[in-house]
Amino acid sequence: MKRLITILLIGVSFQSFSQKEQSNRKLFKVAQKHFSEKAYTESIDLLYKIDTAYTLKHPKVNYYRLRSFLEMGNIHEAYEILSSTREVKVPRKMTGLGAVKKQIEGKIRAYDSLVTLAKKNFSDNYVNTAISKINRAIAIDSFYFQAYVLRSELYYENIEFEKAIEDCNRLTSRIKNIPEVYLRRGLANYHRGRKEKALPDFTKSISLKPSAKAYYYRAKTTCQTSNTDCSDCPIKDLDSAIALQRDYRRALTLRGDLYVSKNQYEKAIVDFNTVLKKEPDDLDVLFKRAECHVQLNHDSEAEADYKRITEMSAYLPTAFFRKGFYSAKRNYHQPDSLKSAISYYNRAITLDSSVSFYYYYRAISKKMRSNYSGAIT
Repeated sequence: MKRLITILLIGVSFQSFSQKEQSNRKLFKVAQKHFSEKAYTESIDLLYKIDTAYTLKHPKVNYYRLRSFLEMGNIHEAYEILSSTREVKVPRKMTGLGAVKKQIEGKIRAYDSLVTLAKKNFSDNYVNTAISKINRAIAIDSFYFQAYVLRSELYYENIEFEKAIEDCNRLTSRIKNIPEVYLRRGLANYHRGRKEKALPDFTKSISLKPSAKAYYYRAKTTCQTSNTDCSDCPIKDLDSAIALQRDYRRALTLRGDLYVSKNQYEKAIVDFNTVLKKEPDDLDVLFKRAECHVQLNHDSEAEADYKRITEMSAYLPTAFFRKGFYSAKRNYHQPDSLKSAISYYNRAITLDSSVSFYYYYRAISKKMRSNYSGAIT
C-alpha cells in the first residue's frame, strides 16, 4: 500500500513538473517571437515569467534577456545579466561577450560620472547645468531609474512642475516603492493647483516611508479640499509630522491655526511659542499669538506682543490699533497718559482709513482727554 502511494505521488509530481516544463517552453517560444518582431519589452516581460529552474537548464533564456536589453539600450540590466550569469549560451554568429561587457562597463562609468557631476552642480545651485548632465546620462541609458529620480527633483526645484510630474509618472509606471517620487509628484500637483490629485500621492508616500513633509502636506491639502469627514484628521497628521521633526515650523503654525479654528487658544499658543522660540522675529506667528492672548483676555501678554509687532513693522494697522487699545485700557483713569494710545490709533487709521472702530476708539480716548471737538470729528 505504501509503495502504491509513493508511486502515485511520484506520478503526480512528474505530471506537475511536465506541465511547468510545457508552460515555460511555451512562454519562451512566444518571447522569441516577440524578439524577432522587435517587441523587446513584451519579450522581456515573458522571459522573466519563466521560472529559475528552467532558466538554469536552458541558458538561452538569459541570452534573449541580454539581447533584448541591449536592443532597448537598457545597459544596466544587460550588465547585471553579464555579471551575475555564469554561462550565457551564445550562438556562433554572436561571439565576444567579453568585449560587449567591457563596452557596457565604459558606458556605465560615463553614466555614473554624469550623475555624480549633476549632483554636484545641484548642490552648488547650478540647476540648469545639472539638468543638462542628467539628460546626457539618460541618453546613455534611458531605462535606468536613478537619473529620472534626480531629474524629477531638479525639475521640481526649477519650478518645472509638469516635467517633474512626467518623470515621476515614468518612474511609478515601472517602480512602485520609491516614496520620494510619490511625494514629489504630489507636491508638483499641489503647486499646480491639482490638490485632489496630490492627496493620494501623499498617502502613498506615507505608506512606503512616513515623512514629516508628506504628513504636513496631506494635512494642508485636506484642509484646503475638505476631503474628509474626519475633522481631527489634519491635526493627527500634523501630530505625526511634528513627532518626526520637532521644530517643523510650518506644521506647528498650521496646527496652531487649526487649534484657533476650534477655539483651543491655549494649545495654539503652545505651538506658536515653539515656533517663536526658534524664530523670535516671525511677525506672522507673533501676530497670531497676540490674537490668541486677546481671546483669552491676557492683556499684558497681548500688549507686549503688539508692542513688539509695531516695533518690527510699521505697516500692520491691526497691531497699532491693538497696542493703542491696551495702552488706553491700562491708562483709562489717567487721561494725560492717553496721548500714547491716540498716537497708535492715528497710525492705524493712516494705514487703513476704512475701519470704523479705529475712529470710534480714538474718539473715546480724545473724549477722556476732554478733546470734545476732536472726538466729535
